[in-house]
Amino acid sequence: MQFLITGTDSIGRIVFRCETAAAARRKAAVLAECGCDDVVITAPDGQRYPPQVFDQLPSDIDWSERRH
Repeated sequence: MQFLITGTDSIGRIVFRCETAAAARRKAAVLAECGCDDVVITAPDGQRYPPQVFDQLPSDIDWSERRH
């Protein structure tokens, strides 16, 4: 399962993929620190996490069982 990390910079939309929640949080933090706007982590189950709730992104669950 992959996490999508998206943001917008002065050129346009940026998209990264990460295999783990921890890696997704790190990448999202880097994008935000670099001045990207609208940084969002999308979990494998489709739930979107904006920066103010990155800490609520579950990291130790089996995402394949979390699909709705």
